[in-house]
Amino acid sequence: MITKIVVLARLIQSLLKRVPMVFITGNEALDSTLSYFDTKRWQDVRNKIRELLSTENWMFRYAFEDIVETMYKQLTIIKKDYGNGRPVDVKRIFDAFAFDAACNVLLLTEYETIKNPDSDLLKEIKRILDTSDNFAEKLILRSHLPKIAKWIKSQSINEDLKDFKKKVRNIIYEKHWHEKADFFLVKNVLDAMFEFDVKLTKNECLKTEIRLEDTTHQFLYYVVFGSQKVSTLATMACYLLARHKVEQNILRERIYEVINQNEGAFPYSSCDDIEYLDLVIKETLRLYPPVSMQQKLKMKFSKRYVPKRAHVTIPICGIHRDPEFYENPGAFDPNRFLRRPPPVEKFLPFGMGNRSCIGEAFAKMVTKIILVHIVGSFDIAVCHSTKIPPKFGLGTHSFLSVEEMILTLTTRSDSPIRMRRL
Repeated sequence: MITKIVVLARLIQSLLKRVPMVFITGNEALDSTLSYFDTKRWQDVRNKIRELLSTENWMFRYAFEDIVETMYKQLTIIKKDYGNGRPVDVKRIFDAFAFDAACNVLLLTEYETIKNPDSDLLKEIKRILDTSDNFAEKLILRSHLPKIAKWIKSQSINEDLKDFKKKVRNIIYEKHWHEKADFFLVKNVLDAMFEFDVKLTKNECLKTEIRLEDTTHQFLYYVVFGSQKVSTLATMACYLLARHKVEQNILRERIYEVINQNEGAFPYSSCDDIEYLDLVIKETLRLYPPVSMQQKLKMKFSKRYVPKRAHVTIPICGIHRDPEFYENPGAFDPNRFLRRPPPVEKFLPFGMGNRSCIGEAFAKMVTKIILVHIVGSFDIAVCHSTKIPPKFGLGTHSFLSVEEMILTLTTRSDSPIRMRRL
């Protein structure tokens, strides 16, 4: 039996190795996941998964309610530990919340990292995504200068994500695959995977294993990278609002209007009712896009091609601060998107076209839940420990890496948000 499992694993590995590697990082778990998103298998299922992660899908309502429940727990912790105006690293808090939200919705697993933002798991993820760490420096070297990296024999630790990836795979297999759990989101993702034929092999057992591996890649990416995008977006929105009290007060007034209309709650039906919240999120994405660059391997311009394996970098930050399309581009001005909406190709926080981020709707939904409850419950302010301007690094996979964001969150006595007993 063991021999059969080993042979099966090796055969799957050899089949999966036939696909091109987009990013060579030296981390086996990360490389295999990133490479999956350049396969024909992913291209086949992409649109179906995008549909499942769209706000037009009824499943979002249940995910929304679960995330709001997690936010109530988060608010209780913040009020107890920091509600008196004690400085707090909001990035650290939002990292934990976004990670918990992703695990709860996608994996039906409660890590409860909001109770322990300094957990080893979150530290590991932060280390992988942060350029200030030696691992990330080696990763970027391998990604952008693979020949030099090979020449100096730069090696990264392969164990960093292996354990968590194994946990994700086991959760999918045990809870959703083997037990056939009838869970709305995961079940539909698995059903979508089975709609498309795996042409790498005719063996049905191998096809099932490959689909399981593909699903693991998807969920690992959504949990690790997706949660980081959300936490960075929420962090920078709070930073901008802390420095711009007028805009913060306007947003709070709009939030209170919706909360009062819904008896102290923020229901899914009101998710898109706060126009000014959308404007604040857009302006934050313009100034501080969570992914600062996009890279492609092959492109065609008329009769000319960019050579295979060449890195084509799209400088999103530069485009978003182009004075030709954004008046006073360095200023925080949410209403600019009402006065003069930019051309589609000049606002690219989630990319565009068939390679745009399929998790855009989900990321915005989680960010709205965070901002509604944080702005609606606290006065946000900078303090003596706030770094102005913020200190950034270019993280793994071109992520905008925020080292820390120290702000104060002072509990408001007039907040209409009604806390439920949990």
